[in-house]
Amino acid sequence: MSIAPLLPRLLAAAATSLALFVASCADELAVTAAEIVPKHDTRQGETSAGSLTATAAMSAVRMAHSASTLRDGRVLIVGGFTTEESAAQGAEIYAPDTERFSPLPRLNTLRHSHTASVLPSGKVLIVGGFAAGTSPTVAAEL
Repeated sequence: MSIAPLLPRLLAAAATSLALFVASCADELAVTAAEIVPKHDTRQGETSAGSLTATAAMSAVRMAHSASTLRDGRVLIVGGFTTEESAAQGAEIYAPDTERFSPLPRLNTLRHSHTASVLPSGKVLIVGGFAAGTSPTVAAEL
């Protein structure tokens, strides 16, 4: 199935999402992966509300990346940038059961400030964003 017919609507949705996000960011907020993983309370058998614990570090510092929860509970982290001119080299996956990040193959198009949507098939559609610096890209990949 080709996604080409869907690209104009996907790009418009991505642009709208980005505009809403930027408009909602009155203050900058930097949160590391270690700060957002909830602490699991084995006595209760569920996540403790408001409790955080450190976990393994990502393989690269990332800003303006995407994080998508997959059907199996793992989290796919894609793209982002490490400096203003340097897009992150690829993607990695976080496994909550091992509390570890594992690198994935390099993206076809390095990007940041993109969208990532989990499709009904379980695949993740990565669309648009910017290549290094401020060069917009219309590339999409699964």
